[in-house]
Amino acid sequence: MSKTRADKIYEFEDFRLDAAHLLLYRKGREITLAPKVVETLLALVERHGEVLSKDELMRVVWADSIVEEGNLSQNLYLLRKVLNRTATDVGDKPLIETLYRRGYRFNGDVSCIESGTAKGFLSESDKNQTSALKTSTNNHHSSVERRDNVPALTERRTNGQKFSENGDYPPQTFAPANAYQAYNGKSSARASSHPNDWSIAVLPFVNMSSEAENEYFCDGLAEELLNALAKIDDLKVAARTSAFSFKNKNVEAGEIGKTLNVKTVLEGSVRRSGNRLRITVQLINAADGYHLWSERYDREMRDIFDMQDEITLAVVGALKLKLFGEEKAAVLKRGTDSPEAYELYLRGLFYFYKRTAEDIRKAIELFRQAIEKDPNYALAYVGLTDCYLIITVYTGNGAREMLLPAKAAATRAAEIDNSSAEAHATLGHFYFRSLEWQAAEREIKRAIELNPNYAAAHFWYSEYFRALRRFDEALREIKRAQELDLLSPSFRVFVGLAYWNLGNLDAAVNEWQQIIETTPNFLLAHSFLAEAYLRRGRGEEAIAEARKAVDLSGRGSLFLCNLGYVYALAGKRAEALAVIEELKEKHHAGEAVGFHFAQVYTGLKDNNQAVSWLERDFEAGDTMLLTNVTNSYFYEHLGGDSRYQNLLRRIGIPADENAPGKTTNEPSQAQTTKPQPSSKQHNNKNCISLIL
Repeated sequence: MSKTRADKIYEFEDFRLDAAHLLLYRKGREITLAPKVVETLLALVERHGEVLSKDELMRVVWADSIVEEGNLSQNLYLLRKVLNRTATDVGDKPLIETLYRRGYRFNGDVSCIESGTAKGFLSESDKNQTSALKTSTNNHHSSVERRDNVPALTERRTNGQKFSENGDYPPQTFAPANAYQAYNGKSSARASSHPNDWSIAVLPFVNMSSEAENEYFCDGLAEELLNALAKIDDLKVAARTSAFSFKNKNVEAGEIGKTLNVKTVLEGSVRRSGNRLRITVQLINAADGYHLWSERYDREMRDIFDMQDEITLAVVGALKLKLFGEEKAAVLKRGTDSPEAYELYLRGLFYFYKRTAEDIRKAIELFRQAIEKDPNYALAYVGLTDCYLIITVYTGNGAREMLLPAKAAATRAAEIDNSSAEAHATLGHFYFRSLEWQAAEREIKRAIELNPNYAAAHFWYSEYFRALRRFDEALREIKRAQELDLLSPSFRVFVGLAYWNLGNLDAAVNEWQQIIETTPNFLLAHSFLAEAYLRRGRGEEAIAEARKAVDLSGRGSLFLCNLGYVYALAGKRAEALAVIEELKEKHHAGEAVGFHFAQVYTGLKDNNQAVSWLERDFEAGDTMLLTNVTNSYFYEHLGGDSRYQNLLRRIGIPADENAPGKTTNEPSQAQTTKPQPSSKQHNNKNCISLIL
């Protein structure tokens, strides 16, 4: 530091900045800040009113070191918290202003006095402490740049998951006395951790806008960041379902870290006014709640993609991860360059995750609009395909009219982006529902090759094995999906199913009961429990669970037929026949298919009607639910029926010579219309499943 600079004391607002000792005071009281933070402020104050580029500012502050940009962002964040807490904005401008793609500017009115004329301003003890800190700083450049244990300055969370709107920090968040050592990394567990050990959960961002409907944008932005970070090999990223389970909950970062087994938590808030965005993002060390990095971004909606890239790279820098070549390109890869298409896509995702027939219809329309804005938006085609393939669960409609557009959308997604795991997994899902087994396995395996941590691909691979009665492999894949998305009730319910299919009824029931304890309205758990209780001879409890699922689904056909089946086996024939009549009305309205009737007739032991309805679906091309044709409620009762065995062959599932009740009657040799899968199967009569 030159003597000219060292002799200066700068004053602005009610602050004094001592250049000689790198100390900042307000009204005579010292504010504890690390020297590099004060040096950042000094560089800006010395050239107040001028714009300093990011590179220029970093050269001034770290003249003798090579550091990452995240260090500067952290210093600016800390300074803004200190200054904005007491200082008044100059007009409409903050004291430290970020000028997009230009740099930074200090806007305060600054006066300068010689330090010799400010006697008594700094005590001898202050001088001694400052000298020691400066020496420590020079000896620990690398530790300082880690920014471990920087106090979290933003209010954590209230019950409504709100952040402090005015940027104030709560009392005692600046650590007194020995806080500087913690900031330097001397007491940080992170300092001894290998970068490859890092893991992160990206929480849904908080909507700070006046319009509640902007929630879709907050969720979507967080999910996009999550997906980008998930492409980094050295970073474990908690899946969306698990991370988003903390939405609107007052849970500390430490608890989130323990629950999801991650070391860091990324959270943020979004304030939107028209096309203007203010996004605040914070990376928190789950072990101690301290910030590793934080920044505020004020941009236009048209700059959303650049801003996402900046946030992603800042997080990568804060975690001391390195990105090179293809991996960096993959992380920063954009699905579209159209902000309009992107926003429509985010809205579509928001409604898709609501999982009602009405909301999925909205999602279909929004994904279509996104594609109109950008016909090469692969992820919009993926979203559209997923909607087509799942809506029948909620509407009961036949699959035939959904499978054709689903195939077109899924194929187009893979054509646009052949490196997309999402596209291949969705195409595999389509082939699975179309009973094209070899193509389904090929695409699902390709998705896993492209992204081994893509939980949905492992789920569909598990379902593929389950449909073919290869239960050991099904358990392996669903357990892998669960490992990747720990809090997903959907994956957990199918873990229970895998146990059931392997003959472990107690383990299955335990999984489903625990789901209901934490997610009381998860209808698949109620539906599966109904059959489990029925098998244990607890008829009334089985009926209660089946009714609960029907009520939760809005009397959806898939769950209504399960109720009819339970009624029939519980000896309530009249009630089962009443369900048949209700299904006839739904069938007339296009809200039920043959599969639904077949399940109830199986419970009524009317095998002829059951097989006839299944054959009707196959002939009509309504194959969506025929992946469940080996379920226990069919396999146990129809296994010895030659027509049923023939249907399995036509579907492409090898016949099981040890099927329950197998007779010596040989079926006619019908033409097999689907490729034959491999035939490693279990003869466990307990196979059940429902579409996700």
